[in-house]
Amino acid sequence: MQVSITFCGANALKEYGYKVIPKHGHGGYLFEVQAEDGTLIYSRKKTGRFPEPDDLIELLQAHQAKLDKKKEEKKK
Repeated sequence: MQVSITFCGANALKEYGYKVIPKHGHGGYLFEVQAEDGTLIYSRKKTGRFPEPDDLIELLQAHQAKLDKKKEEKKK
């Protein structure tokens, strides 16, 4: 799974195989995490804050689990 993430500590997520792409938005830097399927995983604009690193990893793992479940259901 590829995701684009806008934040400074992106190296911590490389071990999970996520691709980090910085983006600049209107009025300052954005912090958004989006999966390659288009699912918005996290948005600073929506929450009004930056996530804790562990929170972000949990959100990404939960999304991957959903993708894995859908893949398994298709096999049946």
